[in-house]
Amino acid sequence: MKRFIWIPVAILGIVSAIVGCKKSADQDLASRKDYTPEDIYRGIILGDGEVATQIPELSKNKSVVGTISEEQKKKNAQAEDQIISFVNSNFPGFLQEFKTEILSRDAIRIDNALKKASDITLKAVFLTKVSKFAKNETEGKKIIYAALQKNPLKFNTLMHDLRNKRIQDKSEIERRVTEIFDLHSSNVKILGNNFARTAEDDG
Repeated sequence: MKRFIWIPVAILGIVSAIVGCKKSADQDLASRKDYTPEDIYRGIILGDGEVATQIPELSKNKSVVGTISEEQKKKNAQAEDQIISFVNSNFPGFLQEFKTEILSRDAIRIDNALKKASDITLKAVFLTKVSKFAKNETEGKKIIYAALQKNPLKFNTLMHDLRNKRIQDKSEIERRVTEIFDLHSSNVKILGNNFARTAEDDG
């Protein structure tokens, strides 16, 4: 069973779900401005918490959670906390921006916010998992920095190609990993293999 069992379901269906029930969802959420940015993000993007119960499409999908074990629920909750922590650390201010846009009642702003949140969340899931394969915390931070700050375009392209299975050759993956990340040669093969594995797990 995949560790992030709930998150891919929420991400893949969130845009159509919110657009499909936009009026009721906007009104319900806008009437509860006491929700924290984390509450809004956790509910709409990660599909968990009170906010998720106010959106019919997410409430229906959330019934899946009832079929998994308590241990898996705890793992999912831990994964959600890790993602939120990653987003706060690497995209400061985004969760507040997301809350503002979701409560705007403007269809275009909401759609744009959902697309941006989905993109950021996929990066957070991917890098949270991949950085754990680094030999230490410092190297883990270097991986994240290279992906988001130093070579974001190359990283985005690599992630897109992996998820869409446009590249599966290990030597090609290693070559592109070498271009993006400043790592010792002994770690390139390890990181390349885990990039491919992570893409398969989340695909």
